[in-house]
Amino acid sequence: MRAYGFLLLVCAVTSLFASHSSAADAPSPEEVCQKIAQSTLTIRVSHPTPSNRDPNGPKTTTLGVTLASGVSLGNGLIVSFFTAPASSRIRVTLPEDGRSVDAVPVVIDRYSGLTLLKLEQGQLPALELAETTPTRGATVYTAAGSGIEEPLVSRGMLGGVNRSVGSLLPPVLACDVRTTTNSSGAAMVDDQGRMIGVVVATDRNGWTYAVPVQHVQRLLKSKPTSGVVVLERRRPVLGLNLLPRDPQLATATQPETVEIARVIPKGPADKAGLKVGDLLTEVDGVKIRSVYTAQLIVLRKQPGESVTFTVRRGETPHQLPIMLEGSGPDPEAQASLSANEVIGVPQPFAGSVIPVQTPSAQVTTSATNSTISIHLSGSTPTTANGAVQSTDDVAQLRKQVGEMKSEVTQRDREIVLLKSQLDGWAKALQIFQARLKTRDTEQQQTDKALEELKSQLELLRQANENR
Repeated sequence: MRAYGFLLLVCAVTSLFASHSSAADAPSPEEVCQKIAQSTLTIRVSHPTPSNRDPNGPKTTTLGVTLASGVSLGNGLIVSFFTAPASSRIRVTLPEDGRSVDAVPVVIDRYSGLTLLKLEQGQLPALELAETTPTRGATVYTAAGSGIEEPLVSRGMLGGVNRSVGSLLPPVLACDVRTTTNSSGAAMVDDQGRMIGVVVATDRNGWTYAVPVQHVQRLLKSKPTSGVVVLERRRPVLGLNLLPRDPQLATATQPETVEIARVIPKGPADKAGLKVGDLLTEVDGVKIRSVYTAQLIVLRKQPGESVTFTVRRGETPHQLPIMLEGSGPDPEAQASLSANEVIGVPQPFAGSVIPVQTPSAQVTTSATNSTISIHLSGSTPTTANGAVQSTDDVAQLRKQVGEMKSEVTQRDREIVLLKSQLDGWAKALQIFQARLKTRDTEQQQTDKALEELKSQLELLRQANENR
């Protein structure tokens, strides 16, 4: 009995030390914030275009500037999320000394919208990638680049996985972390400081959405030795046909409503072991009640990914993983991007979901002026090379803003005048319609009187004939 009690005591002490050891190994929130902050960068994308508003004036150039965040993956590689012309210049602000260096895209993913960039110089600490996605309720962090200032870190909870935010993006993670105007492309990490996704969108209810880390791993696997790789969207192929099952065949033990009607020989479904007549119950753990539901889950994946079909064959359930194949050419490295191509995914959002707002500015400058002035809302006025502007430059910008406000006010007046004219036309239309209605009434009365007159004439004619 004493030996048994001693054994219990030893087990309890061992368990206690193990729990303390595990807690000691887990990083603190401060350490997680430090990990994500030292790997977060600010990305500035600029694209000058000719702008000749005044044909008689000097030639001018309009410079569009967009800010986003980026995450260091080591070896000079950075992942981010933004949309810009391929001819844009991409500059990265290094956090250790505030220097701005050029970066070029090496992999562009049309499916996830992510872009893998390569720094032309400089090395940064890499953020570790998570192997799996945490479950709902897990603690997550994100950090947004702030130029030469320290990144702004936020902490929240993972609210959902495999969420839909549009037809052009894969399923995303949803959490309640706070974002800034520079959060597009920021990392989302778990409580160990490992990346689980890249921030791509928010909504008006306060949710933040991130593309899962599996798509970052896909970028790294596609990295070419030279040039750039564009991963186009490819349609996944299952190699089978699904049909709705006759509801009259459903029973209490077999309530399934979707049946596998055809399996293409040597296709993905055939290789996975699916058979004609199997009844589909689940796809990736989601209950299936229609062919559309099953197709939607599959179409949100890309070739090379796996999907699990749960089917009932007779009375026996089977879980069969299927490796998706795809249509379209395999990605190949090309020397460079053509000028009319686009980096990222343009307008991939729907409903109340919006891209994380990246501040942009369009500044017009004379072609003979060597300094281009840029003023991003909510930031310190800077020049194109990152230097702080003088008071005169700020005053000039304020003057330009005042002129733009005057133009807006004038346009508002024109809109009010146009509305007044439209109201007048609407009233005139109402009067015209009323007159038409009166004329219709008068015409009806005239037609009625003519009919009565015809009747009287007919009576008179008959009376004359009787005489």
